[in-house]
Amino acid sequence: MITRSLLIPVAVLLFASPAFSQFAPQNRVMDLADRLSRDAQDFADSSYSNFTNNNRASRNDTEAVMLAHQFAGASQIFYRMVVDRRRPQDLRDAFYCDNDEWKGMVLGQTRVVLLQTLQGLKAA
Repeated sequence: MITRSLLIPVAVLLFASPAFSQFAPQNRVMDLADRLSRDAQDFADSSYSNFTNNNRASRNDTEAVMLAHQFAGASQIFYRMVVDRRRPQDLRDAFYCDNDEWKGMVLGQTRVVLLQTLQGLKAA
């Protein structure tokens, strides 16, 4: 009798553990998306604070602030999509552009950043 009474809870726990484990990866993604959203917003606020304290801000400074806030907005949308439990394919489609025009723009931006970095190093 004692064996049967112990067997039932053990069987329930064995069958229930896979059901609970399926939510663990989603919670981890949700936690990471939340952290990304908070960190991106903190970065955007910090960059704007530095921008307002600088009386002689250049066009590059303005673009940096705009990019930081765009990234923060995109990370918030990503977090909301994760919370809404959108399909992984929806997340991929929203944040990964696989066309030649997009890849060219990324390469162009990378080139600009590298050239600006080299100019800054020459000036220093």
